[in-house]
Amino acid sequence: MEIISTLTLIFVAASITLLIFDRFNHPAIPAYIFAGLIAGQLIESNSLLELSQIGIAFLVFIFGLKFDPKRLISESKVGANTTTIQVLGTGLIAYSTGLLIGFNSIDSVIFGISAGLSSSLVGLDLAEKEIQFELLHGRISETMHMIQDVLGLFLLSVVFAATVDSALYSIGITTLILSIALFVREFVFDFIADQADYSSELLMLAGLTSLVGFIAFTQYLEVPMVIGAFAAGLSAAKFPYNMELLDTMGSIKDFFSAIFFVTLGALVTVPSLEVLTASTLLVVFTSIINPWIIYKALRLQNYDPRTSMLTALTLDQVSEISLIIAIQAFLIGAVSNAMFQSVVIAAVTTMTISSYTKKHEEEIYQKLKPEKKVENPLNIEDHVVLVGHHIQGQRVLEHLQEEGVKVAVIDNDPEKISELKEKNIPAVYGDIMDQETWIEANYTEASLIVSTVPSQKVSEKIISLEEPEDKIVRAQTPWEAVEYLENGALHAVVPDIASSELLVDHLHGIMNDENYRNELRRKSLLEIRDYLNS
Repeated sequence: MEIISTLTLIFVAASITLLIFDRFNHPAIPAYIFAGLIAGQLIESNSLLELSQIGIAFLVFIFGLKFDPKRLISESKVGANTTTIQVLGTGLIAYSTGLLIGFNSIDSVIFGISAGLSSSLVGLDLAEKEIQFELLHGRISETMHMIQDVLGLFLLSVVFAATVDSALYSIGITTLILSIALFVREFVFDFIADQADYSSELLMLAGLTSLVGFIAFTQYLEVPMVIGAFAAGLSAAKFPYNMELLDTMGSIKDFFSAIFFVTLGALVTVPSLEVLTASTLLVVFTSIINPWIIYKALRLQNYDPRTSMLTALTLDQVSEISLIIAIQAFLIGAVSNAMFQSVVIAAVTTMTISSYTKKHEEEIYQKLKPEKKVENPLNIEDHVVLVGHHIQGQRVLEHLQEEGVKVAVIDNDPEKISELKEKNIPAVYGDIMDQETWIEANYTEASLIVSTVPSQKVSEKIISLEEPEDKIVRAQTPWEAVEYLENGALHAVVPDIASSELLVDHLHGIMNDENYRNELRRKSLLEIRDYLNS
């Protein structure tokens, strides 16, 4: 009965605060945390610790479902370099600071880990659209969060090891569990899906069975259950089955998100001066120093200011794995109550701050961006300015070149710009939102602007340019397209409409031309192979 009354109280408080916050256009995470601050006065602390761990475990399982090691390849180098600089830099400084302000070595280790790792549950949820649309800062952010989470799992497995042998044992067990998950993902889950006849309900049951099985396995081996939860998600993260699982588990994810954030807020108590000092320092490390280091590290690797800053603003919160480490340490008496409370308060504060910095990231960037001077604009006229050189942009560029049209490409990926310049294609590296980038592309002398970037802000920026008159932009919905056309766009590409029209053309060809079927298959295979090779 106690768990039922606790959950009832949590969801009543969450519903009321979420309704109020939504009415005033505030993010959901601060609403849940505020609900926890209220509900925490009526809930027993041990119940909160258990619920928070269960909530984190399920959310880490959901994150594992999204984990695709192949997605790390494109941004693996920049992700690994930046993560190494940021985690080591912040972690070591925070560890030293912990010792200086009077904490013992274990407390200082927890302090350093909490300062160095960021929350994938919050950061990737806030950057979901950027990741979905394959925007550069979204891809870098996702890669860094994935690397940090794997690092966090290994830290979680060894941080309480009493000897070197036990630490090596924990690392070995964690590696074994993740290896089993990868094996299941690559060689077993296809068979499971086939046996389930691709039923959504049976696939969900298989995913939940995997979750329970891996958690039981980790408990038997005496390693934290969050490692098993991540492994369970990883074992089922096989496209397209993971998409089916994510769709069917959406409401369950919302359920556990509410539990996690509300219980997190409920764990907060009135801080002492020591706790207030430590938590404030942790907030400074996480919300200011981490983004600054990430920004500088990306700029050193030749990424533009906007990509660097927007990436940094998705890694400005205390990690849920740091919370698990702090909770585990507190339960076994390995960490002081002051350090435990400092981590909890910092997590609550930074997750709230992160929700608002993400919401106002464009305004933050515009205020903090460095000045850029245009020294040598492209010597090109009567050309097409192509914005974005990803999948669609590459195809558009190839077609325009076949037509003999002069093209200048704008992109914020330095590697793509280098590739274009090696092929003697005029290209500008920079932020599309900055006027200087357009001046460098000599846009006033262009005959047409074509954008393949799936961003409302980018489309609005292009339409706001006075010259040239003709502009083709990308819209996510028909309503966006209508707005762009009414504001002067020559054409607005709506992916759903474009793909449905193409499908109708294919169906017409199949029904009326016997040779079309084989030609369509051959052409489709060539297109997909070209894409995979690129």
